[in-house]
Amino acid sequence: MEQAVSLTVAEVLPDDGFAGTLVGRASLPGAIPGPAVVAIREDGVYDLSDSVATMSGLLERDDPAGFVRGVAGRRAGSLDDILAATGRIQRDARSAHLLAPCDLQVIKAAGVTFASSLLERVIEERAGGDPAKALDIRAQVQSVIGTDLKSIRPGSAQAMQLKTVLIEQGMWSQYLEVGIGPDAEVFTKAPVLSGNDVNLRDIEGRSALLLGKAKDNNASCAIGPFIRLFDASFSLDDLRVEDIALTVVGDDGFVLTGASTMRQISRDPQDLADQTLGANHQYPDGFMLFLGTLFAPVEDRDAPGRGFTHHVGDVVTIKSRHLGALRNRVNTSDRVAPWTFGLRALMANLAARGLLADGRF
Repeated sequence: MEQAVSLTVAEVLPDDGFAGTLVGRASLPGAIPGPAVVAIREDGVYDLSDSVATMSGLLERDDPAGFVRGVAGRRAGSLDDILAATGRIQRDARSAHLLAPCDLQVIKAAGVTFASSLLERVIEERAGGDPAKALDIRAQVQSVIGTDLKSIRPGSAQAMQLKTVLIEQGMWSQYLEVGIGPDAEVFTKAPVLSGNDVNLRDIEGRSALLLGKAKDNNASCAIGPFIRLFDASFSLDDLRVEDIALTVVGDDGFVLTGASTMRQISRDPQDLADQTLGANHQYPDGFMLFLGTLFAPVEDRDAPGRGFTHHVGDVVTIKSRHLGALRNRVNTSDRVAPWTFGLRALMANLAARGLLADGRF
């Protein structure tokens, strides 16, 4: 039976608490319930709808953090109460609860940006989605490629020399091309407002052309719970050295822990952003960009040699010092609430609440 997810202020906030500029989106009750941009402050969660209608509109301002600090807003409730309502199995429109913090932004992703996850992708590709073959292929791939790819700068002469060697030995891969080649893998991960992310690795392993089917599934993304805006307390340089902790706890007693560090990313976040947005790609409403993951779980769970797979009920927590914690419980895509609130619904809701006037949009 599905259970609620425990979300507390102490667990969710960054290590420095409310020191940063934290913004998000929440479904707020009222005569016409609907989504609102909110600021997370020490004395509560504040509705900024009187000043800005969408997160896209907020982030397009010249100084989003300064704007948020200069707007009083209307108190929507305590963070404790709103987190408790967010973690419930059945959310109620009469209770304020958090939503994914993005709205009109396109959801983009950069793949194969860490050496260890790059190796896992190559193994998946050569195994053709068959977990039984993965163990032998792992040893074969590592014997040829090695594991010290993190010292190779993508697109460099050293990377091109390695490419030549791997081609000669029949080990070249489309994943290696984007992992150490000059061009990053940047793709549109999901429709606006849907928020899909986590992929079905067995399907993608069968063919890269199945990437869309592997990625775009109902309720398979976790973004949030907040956005921390760049200000005096948090900068791009802080992001470049951020450490991320991952914990998976299953109802069967299984516990998996892992860690990633942005220090080991093969492409700088600024480079990835520049490859996403440029003369050939414009996103007038902004975009959310996943930077990839270092951690690739390989521990056996159900049987020796079968590797890791999630079970329904797993609680997954991802946490970092500056960004706080994101926690969700795993379920299958056909059992969670379907995605029904799209762009037409958002526009109609904002119009009915009178939020599309006076430059707030």
